Amino acid sequence: MAGPIHYVSPHSPRHRSATFIQRGGPIYRYTPYPPPLSQLPSRDEQARGPPSPSFSRSWSSEHFDENMQLAGTSSQATELDFTGVDESPSSSRHGVSAHVPLGPNTRAMNQHVTVFQPQALDTRINELKLGQHRGKIHEFANMSTEEQNVILFLQMLTKNGQNDAAVIVGQLEQRLEHLENLAQGSWQPSDIQNTLLKGLTGHWLIKPLATYEKVFESVGNYIYVNAAYLRLGLYVSDPIVHITIDKALRKHAGELKSELRKDVEASISGRRKRVLSVFAQDMLRKWHLPNIPREASQSVKATLALLRLLADEREIAQDKTRFWPAVEAKLRAAYDDFPNEERGEGHWDQWEKNQISKDESRFGRALPNLVNTTAHLVNGTLGGQEHDTPANANARDNDNAGTQNIAGITTNFRMTRLGTHTVFTQEELNGEVDLASLGDVASTTVRRNAALGGSWDMGDPGPRLLLRRWMQRRSPGRPTGNPLVDHPAVYLAPVAEFGQPAVNIRDELARINSTGYASDYAFNKDLFDVVNGLNDGHTGWYTYCYWETFQNLLPAPVISLEVDGAQDVYVVPDLVEFISLLGTEYTSYYASLDFDWARLAGARVVSIEGLPAYSYVDYIADTVSGNYLDHGVRVNSVFSSYRISGGNYSQRFGDLAGPVFPDLDNLTMEVILGNGSEPETVVIPYLAGYLGEPFTDAASYWANNCAANNETNGVDYLTQGAAAARSRATLQPRAALAASNSQGFGIPSQFVPNLTAIYGEDILWSYILPDNKTGVMFVGSFEPEDYYGFQSQVASVISTFLEAGVTQLLIDLSNNGGGYVCLGEFLHTYLAGADFGFPGYSSAVRANTLAQKIVAADIAQGINDSYAFYPPDNWAYEGNDTAMDQSYNYITPYVTRTINGVAYNESQRFYDVCTPFNVTIPAAPPFDLSKVAIVGNGDCASTCAQFSTLMYERHNTTIAIFGGKPGETMQFKGMSGEQVLEWYDIDSEIKTAGLQDDPLAPPDLLVNADFRHNWRTAYSWEDEEIPIAYYSDLPQLRFPYTPDTYMNPQALWIFAAEQIFGSSEQ
Repeated sequence: MAGPIHYVSPHSPRHRSATFIQRGGPIYRYTPYPPPLSQLPSRDEQARGPPSPSFSRSWSSEHFDENMQLAGTSSQATELDFTGVDESPSSSRHGVSAHVPLGPNTRAMNQHVTVFQPQALDTRINELKLGQHRGKIHEFANMSTEEQNVILFLQMLTKNGQNDAAVIVGQLEQRLEHLENLAQGSWQPSDIQNTLLKGLTGHWLIKPLATYEKVFESVGNYIYVNAAYLRLGLYVSDPIVHITIDKALRKHAGELKSELRKDVEASISGRRKRVLSVFAQDMLRKWHLPNIPREASQSVKATLALLRLLADEREIAQDKTRFWPAVEAKLRAAYDDFPNEERGEGHWDQWEKNQISKDESRFGRALPNLVNTTAHLVNGTLGGQEHDTPANANARDNDNAGTQNIAGITTNFRMTRLGTHTVFTQEELNGEVDLASLGDVASTTVRRNAALGGSWDMGDPGPRLLLRRWMQRRSPGRPTGNPLVDHPAVYLAPVAEFGQPAVNIRDELARINSTGYASDYAFNKDLFDVVNGLNDGHTGWYTYCYWETFQNLLPAPVISLEVDGAQDVYVVPDLVEFISLLGTEYTSYYASLDFDWARLAGARVVSIEGLPAYSYVDYIADTVSGNYLDHGVRVNSVFSSYRISGGNYSQRFGDLAGPVFPDLDNLTMEVILGNGSEPETVVIPYLAGYLGEPFTDAASYWANNCAANNETNGVDYLTQGAAAARSRATLQPRAALAASNSQGFGIPSQFVPNLTAIYGEDILWSYILPDNKTGVMFVGSFEPEDYYGFQSQVASVISTFLEAGVTQLLIDLSNNGGGYVCLGEFLHTYLAGADFGFPGYSSAVRANTLAQKIVAADIAQGINDSYAFYPPDNWAYEGNDTAMDQSYNYITPYVTRTINGVAYNESQRFYDVCTPFNVTIPAAPPFDLSKVAIVGNGDCASTCAQFSTLMYERHNTTIAIFGGKPGETMQFKGMSGEQVLEWYDIDSEIKTAGLQDDPLAPPDLLVNADFRHNWRTAYSWEDEEIPIAYYSDLPQLRFPYTPDTYMNPQALWIFAAEQIFGSSEQ
């Protein structure tokens, strides 16, 4: 930062009004309608479930189908046998028309016929528009019944082919004989319909069931009764559709049962091992429709406990085919023992508690302080509520009203995460669908999250309207108006594990290229929002003309605290001490406004900008925070928290109170003051701090902050010499958040640990807790001022710990933004011991054409690791950990892989070359690794995430995460890559290789900005085909912050040591 911080009254460039666009065609709205009454099941059928036709075969599957194996059915195709199927109109769901010409006599033929009166007959003639035949109709009506029968018989004989009932029967038999082929060739469910069927099947599997053998029949019964509501009316009326959907349900049931079994197995061993309560909630998030209960019911937990206990039995673990038969046997025995009792009652209640107790005894239980909530799952219905036919179901007589014809099949799609109706583009119909967030079970939706585009005065209704619509999308059950395509990011397929949607980058860039902007700020803010919406701090567009040139500061940072057993959002209790650290230049501004910010200290926040407090926190996490893929981690970034910054303890404002763009003038909160009982509304002004270079006018502002300078674009190190290359931080690989100018001011003195610091400086502060057996290492980042000094510091700290008799180690990674890759590997290898072997991950880089040219050019010119990162001698061969020969081309030939259905090329795998380290690594671990634990707030990025994941994967290290939002899961790592390159680095690689004039080489930047990306990725040790960034890694322990721990590291460490190790001395 150049010079002091200057505070300016909030004023921000105004943008054009937001334009809401519907992409991909028109918007359609419609109301759910019932199928024709003749197609609806009778009341008795709905009560007992539909009868099943007697098929002589089961549907074959190209996939492993556990369900079919259990059913003991043959996979060989034979003809369908419809013997015994009732051909009455009510059985039309089974494929027999209710209007078969000259079929067997029905009861209707022998019923009394009511004679029309002339006036009534004329009315009917007019309705049917048969006026031209009025005379003949009246004449026919006056005939006797016998005469009418003769006339009808003669007319029928005149119809060619209709005089022979045997012909009709033969045609019908032929139709039935080929029904399977017709079902396979004539109609297939769309991608969205298939996803709906799969989602419904998964929902049934997570319910407490009496049997898993024919779960597909239960789903089929539900679809049949609710066909109109599900927009699957053809399932009732068309036998081809009915058979095809049944086949799909069988297939999904088998595949999902396999998936459920694997999830159960993973939950009791290895890196995915979880206590029952956490596993149950994970399963609800993955399988339950539509609204995810905040807490799994006892019945759900007991059922999952039974599955886990059986999966742990030796003979089942050795032979997977025994799993489901064992489950069926256990359930059958339980239901035989309690034949007349409902689940959750009487003997069942005790049975469920016994299953849960057995599970907790074998696999562990959650600590009482684990974050949980009290919402309960109501079993037996979808989302805990019955779905009745909508009251306006009969509003339209036309069954095809409000539909779209896709591939010749009239189908209804209803976008109903929040009851919003739309017609999807074909691209969207072929994409993945977020079933987990449906507003009801009747439909599917492409998930969209809103992001504010532009900069508005919050008094203007524009952003408030968009904010409200964002909230309506995020909270199931809240109706909304017309669907919007959110600006600037259109979110497509969700990443279920993280609750995180993806961004269609190419579409967004095309939109930006075709948009006219009122200002340079408007353009750059739009581009920043799109890239920031990727929620990956390794990928960024940072224009220093605007990004972190200002920082908006609100004198009311917030935090989530548990008080008296309840969690709520609060203004930080240390508000007075903290804000006072900013100095009178800041506080005097509020004094001039006569605004008493100090009275807000410790106030409970009821709402923000008209939204419930946690909902507004979600909004900031989704539209401002960025950096972290996991929503739960971004939530913690919204809150104020402690960290190490500039070598000292610091307190973050958080993303709500300290955003990096000065877009907001004020924030409206409804609060209950610490000494009050009634809520009051407070409008709190922001004050922007200027962090940029000094300027005197617009021209000097642009020249000093916005124009490209000698640090913007890369250089050719061959012309500047190896010394210049080496001077750049010893050319060590980095993986870290982007360098930030944002202000974290000193932490109030009462929160600085009063323990004796052991070699405490820079990014590492270490202590021995009062129990005299627990050592603490607070690692603020892996990017120290002195790369080699950090290694010596770690060795000295651990040596001191051992000399003092410390036997257990707590590592605090709160707000660790990452840093040098090799320092993360160094800390791991020092704790694991040199005998452990290679301490890092296998990694690879993308092998696009330009990358292949760079490696080839580096080899041809003899460019080595002193100049660049692409040269082979930077890396070691995978497996033997020896440095590559300088002539070895590790990127050609490349390896082709497929991720998310897309093939791409990457290099061969390789290791980092980090050794030799500056200190001697002990051969054996200095501590029992079961006595090493990690604490933090989840804001652990890059190298920090690599280090914590290594400890988790390789040593099953206990990790406890603090904070977050109640009822929401949170990863212990924020983002995981392997090495990030800034634009300067990328450009230097190209220029040093002599390829700056290659057609594929990008041009120099014309403005003072940085584009960064994750250059290489790390692959998990658990599955070496999966990058660690793709794993959803949950901590073993979760704790809410309390008034004692939220900003007091020492109090948090003592609490964590007590919970994890059993230490309790103060």
